[in-house]
Amino acid sequence: SLLFIGLTAVLNFFPVKAYGEMEFWFAGIKIVAILGFILVGLAVLFGIVPQFGPVIGFKNFYHDGWFPNGYLPFFYGIVVIVCTYQGAELVGIAAGESEDPEKNVKKAIRNVGIRILLFFVLSVFVVTMLTPWQQASVSNSPFISILQRAKIPYIYQIMQFVIVAASLSAVNSAFYACARLLWSMANSKQAPRIYAITNKNGVPYYGVIVTAAMSGLCLLSKFFGAEKVFILIVSSSGMVGCLIWIMISWGHIGFRRYLSREGVNPETLSFRVRGYPFVPILSIVFNALVILGMLCDDGQRIVVYLGLLLIAFFFVVYRLFFYTALNHKHAVKN
Repeated sequence: SLLFIGLTAVLNFFPVKAYGEMEFWFAGIKIVAILGFILVGLAVLFGIVPQFGPVIGFKNFYHDGWFPNGYLPFFYGIVVIVCTYQGAELVGIAAGESEDPEKNVKKAIRNVGIRILLFFVLSVFVVTMLTPWQQASVSNSPFISILQRAKIPYIYQIMQFVIVAASLSAVNSAFYACARLLWSMANSKQAPRIYAITNKNGVPYYGVIVTAAMSGLCLLSKFFGAEKVFILIVSSSGMVGCLIWIMISWGHIGFRRYLSREGVNPETLSFRVRGYPFVPILSIVFNALVILGMLCDDGQRIVVYLGLLLIAFFFVVYRLFFYTALNHKHAVKN
């Protein structure tokens, strides 16, 4: 893990093109693996290939109902789902270094929904069809179990390679996002100016170094109860993801209200959210419900409490040290 962190950090010192190239290959590996799994899973599901066994059909989808253990486990697990699905917001971060953001960002955002339905929802649907809920376990990957049922040779080694590629993709994106966010905050005088310093490639390398250091600290969890720390990290990531989307949605509503006050027709925007204002409002409500659902789990409740304390702390710091100065600067410009 430490080797992967170091390798990813070094690669993030290169121009943003290197990040895009890495992500292209990592994403390609994931896409090929998911598409292969979906095809094999559908073959098993409908008995297309005889050696895969009898036709399973849709009986696992409705057997014993959708919530055989009640509704609470759904709320316990949804934060993990949020943690694994988040990342679409990186499109906005990458827009600043895109060659043609008005065209490429619009295209990327429109493709997000299609890709989620195809690569995530459809693959999970196949897993649900093929795996009875009584056999579901966190100790074994359902993807590997299904592919082993299809008697594909070396499938365990292949999936381990895919998992490594997916992990590197996530780490690569995290390094890119953290470094750029620190750079943006530093330029807005909301973080130390050192994070605004870039190398000859335009990379905010101090942000990369700090991200690598913090990532390395996470490896210490091996010595402090890895399972509990892992749950806390996943829960924290899921909660932060929900808060980010709440702020994005809230900010979008504020942006549209600002346009309305200034007499700007939203139809002139090159990209508009369909279903405004219902979409951002639903985003706020659903993400807030996920955070409230975390309160139902004893293991995740502490994350909510600590998260709220941190938000309150940073809010106070912002109001005391940054809010007045930024407003004064804005007033002087006007």
